[in-house]
Amino acid sequence: MAKLDETRPFIAVRIAVLTVSDTRSLDEDKSGDLLVSRLTEAGHVLAAR
Repeated sequence: MAKLDETRPFIAVRIAVLTVSDTRSLDEDKSGDLLVSRLTEAGHVLAAR
């Protein structure tokens, strides 16, 4: 696996999270919550959900 090039500046990206389910609501979307948490902790921006 390639290593991160720590000499390059970090550039945050805007990311939209789309969860498709016919049995769950946004309130029950644990995997979507985890993804949003990890991407914002990494410094990226949640564009839409």
